[in-house]
Amino acid sequence: TGGRSRVAAVGRLALGCLGSTLALLLVTVATVGRAHGRTGRVTVAVHLGSRIVLRSLGVRTVRRGAVRDGAALVVANHISWIDVLVIAGTTPVVPVAKCEVADWPLIGPVARRTGTVFVRRRVGRDLVENVDRIAALLRRGHRVLLFPEGTTTPGGPPGTFRRAGFQAAVDAAAPVQPVGLEYLDGNGRPTAAAAFVGDERLLGSVWRVLRSGPVLVRVRWPAPSPATVDGGHRARHRARAAGRAHGRISHALAS
Repeated sequence: TGGRSRVAAVGRLALGCLGSTLALLLVTVATVGRAHGRTGRVTVAVHLGSRIVLRSLGVRTVRRGAVRDGAALVVANHISWIDVLVIAGTTPVVPVAKCEVADWPLIGPVARRTGTVFVRRRVGRDLVENVDRIAALLRRGHRVLLFPEGTTTPGGPPGTFRRAGFQAAVDAAAPVQPVGLEYLDGNGRPTAAAAFVGDERLLGSVWRVLRSGPVLVRVRWPAPSPATVDGGHRARHRARAAGRAHGRISHALAS
């Protein structure tokens, strides 16, 4: 359980490239055919492809809690580029990601094919359009994955949640499903090996994960909650929804 040798890491990298190619092929096949139902087909393909990529990289997951059926705004603490694969490998979701992800190697091509909602970190009209796009997906019955911290952290308790994205759940009258992520090493101890923070490059992070040895991701699914509770202005609803989700994730990670 100590780290992998360079030769073993290169072997895992080759498996990861093969797994990513298979995942992209699955997604590509899912995009062929009629437009009706394409998003649903693609999310299922991403679900299967994510499991293939995780397995090829030597990343295992352990789930606690049940995944709710139907539309939901899925919100999680954000630690690594692996987070999306872990959650998508647990249940089909449509991810929301920053625009830069579209240009990432391996992940970018798959993300572009999956209908990922790429957002710019700006306010004004862009923010309104982003919320409307997410709300439209929720109304169509999809689960949409959002990382409300807006950035990655080394792990531990989640940082402050940005409230804007929760407006989509309020507008679509969809529940908010919190998810808590925790990364462990081969001995079951918390590890920052998978953390992707600061100005680190993606390939450097991938290489560190491959050299670190076995990685286990504990995925906790607390009970969902409605986005709208009682009365008040819509801003009050999204603030409450963000607070409830943050509290449930913090509690799940501490337990």
